[in-house]
Amino acid sequence: MVGVVHASKPIDSIQRLIGRVELGIIPQIVDTVVFIEKGKIGKVYDVEFNVKVPHGMKEADLARPVIEVVDFLTRSPEYEIYTYGEQVVVMPIRETATKKGPVLKYAEEKISEILKKHLPKKSKPEIKVINNDTVEVKVLEKFIPSIIGKGGKEISKIEELTGLRISVREKTEFEEIDKIGGSYEFINDYETTKLTETGKHIVVEVGEDFIGANIKVYVEGQYVCTATVSSSGNVNISKKTVIGKELENAMRKGKDIYVEI
Repeated sequence: MVGVVHASKPIDSIQRLIGRVELGIIPQIVDTVVFIEKGKIGKVYDVEFNVKVPHGMKEADLARPVIEVVDFLTRSPEYEIYTYGEQVVVMPIRETATKKGPVLKYAEEKISEILKKHLPKKSKPEIKVINNDTVEVKVLEKFIPSIIGKGGKEISKIEELTGLRISVREKTEFEEIDKIGGSYEFINDYETTKLTETGKHIVVEVGEDFIGANIKVYVEGQYVCTATVSSSGNVNISKKTVIGKELENAMRKGKDIYVEI
């Protein structure tokens, strides 16, 4: 359903709902805002609902329901809407784009290294230092429950270990693969399967020891295809085929992909 509201700024269209409906229902009524300016699309926002500590606050006990107004293209939150006392606050978030110095880069790398040891290997987390005591971890939705744990038990352990506040956010499937030509690694309890996406192919890396062998490819335990290993030790599957599209989609969604030789 599409609704039209006249407003000078895109955030104004959301603010008009405040006071008319309950705050938590707003994302159910409006999940996307498309701002038309001078006949062109000037801004697109996603409206999301989360329970978190609002931007700028530090204490964990200040967590509350927060509506995040997120830039559709960059996935960066630009506004937060939440209750503070008896008031509803619409808070703009302005993240300054400062160049990271070598010390901060080193610290971010070490923090990332430590966190990845305590996160699921298959989650492929994106880790970003927000400020001196806050780190953002972005993973696909299916990994969030295991990272947070029952009642926040698991994430609390990691926070206690690192001395940092960790904000776990959902990574969209499109963020999982943001460019063609990347390498992807899927690890299960038995083996590691490596795949590479090129412009035209999904390449399953098997190894020269298996040249000429027939392999079976599975996604989430479901048989997908049988293929023969080429003289390069790889299996090249065209992205235009049904199988290629299925593997590409599985990679985007972070599914388990493994090979039986």
